[in-house]
Amino acid sequence: MKDLYILKYFIKYFIIVLASLSLFFVVLDVANVSRELPQSANLKILYFYYQFLSASSIMYPISIVFGAIITFTKLIRENILIALYSVGYSNRDILTPIFITSIGIVLIFISLHLLDFAYAKNSADDILNRGTIRNSNNLFFKYDDKDKNGNILAKYYVFFSRLYPLQKSAEDVRLFRIEDRKIVEFIRVNIAHYEKNRWFVPSARFLHNAKNFELQKEAIHIEDKNGFIILKGFKPAILERLFESEIEFKLTDLIETIELLSIQGFSIEKAKVSLFNIVIYPFFAPLLILIIFRFFPLSSRFANLNLVVFSSIIVSLLFWGMLFAMVKLSFSGTLVAEFAIILPILLIAISSLFSL
Repeated sequence: MKDLYILKYFIKYFIIVLASLSLFFVVLDVANVSRELPQSANLKILYFYYQFLSASSIMYPISIVFGAIITFTKLIRENILIALYSVGYSNRDILTPIFITSIGIVLIFISLHLLDFAYAKNSADDILNRGTIRNSNNLFFKYDDKDKNGNILAKYYVFFSRLYPLQKSAEDVRLFRIEDRKIVEFIRVNIAHYEKNRWFVPSARFLHNAKNFELQKEAIHIEDKNGFIILKGFKPAILERLFESEIEFKLTDLIETIELLSIQGFSIEKAKVSLFNIVIYPFFAPLLILIIFRFFPLSSRFANLNLVVFSSIIVSLLFWGMLFAMVKLSFSGTLVAEFAIILPILLIAISSLFSL
């Protein structure tokens, strides 16, 4: 009964704080970009909806901390905390339901990144910048075709003129096969479709350079082919976001992206930061709750409770802001992900152990 009584307040305050902060964030954003939004009422509603989801994914860790602070304040002001201590409850007994529930909330939000919730910010940006379904133009990257043992069969430079991720299709795709720093083959594809983990090309034109150039003989051999496969494993979502400053994927796609980039020899730093940002960074909130509780008095008679609450909020905001900034610096390549994300979480975890 004691756990349910405490959780009733913690969950209520968490929801109120999360909704308030997210709405505040969205209202400020909408007021700032109102002139740039499409005239369509439906798109405006969708923009508000996606921005709210995006804001909640940013605000929920600090909302957990604020919800706990408000809960502690209520327990102290109404002398409930002293009553719990008087009947034999310890700090661990009081903190356990809040800590476990906060862990559960973090896990729920992490699991939401298995769904299209992960693309909320991208959807909002599309409505603001394009006012239409997302598509990407002029993508250029390197691709190594490898066998099952990891041996390179062929090296390509690939150009996508237009990519339609939602339709899983592309137009005007060009592949340049390289050998000894020379283009030996050029493939021109008008339309390609992504299916069963590879790109299917209905028809394409191949241009082969002759190995030995001779007078009165063709320097380029032209051949038309139908129904073949290219770019195995390159999902449209991966291609679309491969060159963005911050990679945003569903967790399943993110893991596949790291594997694919590793195989192709690309840097996985941004993808790794994105993974740490989703599954590790939010856990600072439950750990910070354990530390903050240590500084709350048993009763408002023993200390200035308002000052304690104000200090707790300021410290929480500073720590959250510092971590958030370090994540952004990691995306830019300024900081190493392990140092910027994992190390601070480990330090706060060690600190929380001494607070119990």
